Amino acid sequence: MTDGTKLDGINNANLARKAAAAEGLIDKQGNIDLDALREGYPELFGAEGRKPEGGAGSGVGSEIHVGRTMNDYIRLWLGYGIRSTISGR
Repeated sequence: MTDGTKLDGINNANLARKAAAAEGLIDKQGNIDLDALREGYPELFGAEGRKPEGGAGSGVGSEIHVGRTMNDYIRLWLGYGIRSTISGR
C-alpha cells in the first residue's frame, strides 16, 4: 500500500497503514489522518525502543531487594555457610 502521508516518528509504519485502512482514515489522495490515528492508536507514536522501568520480578521499581534465598538456607543447614550468587551481596 502506498500513500502520500510521510510516516516519520511512527514506530511501525506498516502497522500504522493497516490500522488507518481498517479505520477508514485514508482519504482519496492516499493521505492518512494522523490526528485520528494518534487518538485511536497512541502506542504507534511513542518513543522507539522505550522500555518500562524495572525488570522481571522487581515490581514497579528498578532496584531488586532480595533476602536470603532457599539455596542460602539449604547451604546453611548443611553447614556450608551462606554463599549467595546474587551480585552486590
